[in-house]
Amino acid sequence: MTTSSSFADELVARLHDDLTDLATMALSPLDDAQIAQLLETLTAFGDRLTHATSRVIVEAHQRGLADKTGARHTAHWWAKRDLLTKSDAMKRVNLALGLDKPEHEPIATALADGDLHTDQARVILESLHDLPKDLESALYDKARDMLLGFARQFDASDLANLGKGILEKLDPQRFEDDEAKRLQKEEDEANAKARITFSNDGHGRIHGRFSLPVVQGQLLRNQLLALADPRRQLPGDPDTGGASITPERMGQAFMELIEMFPADKLPTHAASSVALVITIDINELLKKHGYATLVNGGKITAGEFRRLSCRTGFLPAMLDGPSEVLDLGRLRRFYSAGQYRALVIRDKGCTALGCGMPASVCHAHHDDPWSQGGPTDLAKGRLLCPHHHRLIHHPGYNHSIGGDNSVRFRRIQAH
Repeated sequence: MTTSSSFADELVARLHDDLTDLATMALSPLDDAQIAQLLETLTAFGDRLTHATSRVIVEAHQRGLADKTGARHTAHWWAKRDLLTKSDAMKRVNLALGLDKPEHEPIATALADGDLHTDQARVILESLHDLPKDLESALYDKARDMLLGFARQFDASDLANLGKGILEKLDPQRFEDDEAKRLQKEEDEANAKARITFSNDGHGRIHGRFSLPVVQGQLLRNQLLALADPRRQLPGDPDTGGASITPERMGQAFMELIEMFPADKLPTHAASSVALVITIDINELLKKHGYATLVNGGKITAGEFRRLSCRTGFLPAMLDGPSEVLDLGRLRRFYSAGQYRALVIRDKGCTALGCGMPASVCHAHHDDPWSQGGPTDLAKGRLLCPHHHRLIHHPGYNHSIGGDNSVRFRRIQAH
């Protein structure tokens, strides 16, 4: 008589052999239809194997194998034993325990038959978990069956959205009441937990993470998208057809958003302290590759110092010899609102040759650097977009101003 133990050994051996055959099977002789069919079949097999694995997980959990080895949880025991991450093991254990509940038997059956994908099963369980705890069992079962029906037509992402509105279909009045409470709770938690953190990597970059309520987060995203302006291409950018917004482009937009925010819009007590003080020795300023120092000890190039001297929110301080201040925020460092409007009327946009960036995103630039005594007047000022404003202060480029007032750039060839 075949024992359960020997049957399990034989089954595992057959699975090993079959998987080995699949791994070495020649695929090139198969036509397109056969390849597509094989992919569909193996996809279903993967989900069926997830169900089989889940049954074994439940058995291990019920036997308390974790407790026998001193592990705090079945997931921790499994992760340690089979070199899984704890988060991955916990995710699989939670799925297995969810499928094992009597009211979820139809979900487990669909997964076992290959009629449901693993991520769909997980979404259905999560959607059911979010239903009111006191919902009648008949409505709970109806919600489960509706979601299983939707799973025949929609992927896990769409299924998750449908799951959020399942209560509305079952009990519209209850949905309205619960939805109002849920939204209020989400808003309160999002506002209470709004946070941002910064870390300086010591190599010229500050990294950050933030969490914002959805309204402010979407507003920030929209502002960055407007500044990134995917319909326009900056010189030197890869050709994207004008439709792609890269993370790098969004980063440049974020930099511009930070620099363009007017300090005078901040609370009175903070407006003076928010300005970033940058110091530079006069000898460093005159060097082609000199550097300036931030109050926290960080360093930037002299070219970046000259560029920032044109912007509000920065207090450039020039030093002579042993830290004697020569100039700190000279009067009329910035173009007035009236002067800026005059530049807009005259230049209409970025004055770099061939650039189409509008005046709304441009900086007012001093042709003769303010940091070197240049005047803040219209005859010696112009509009430059953020990209070309950086370029004009970059030591790797030369520039010239043509008779039509356009700026031409030329990269300096390395020798």
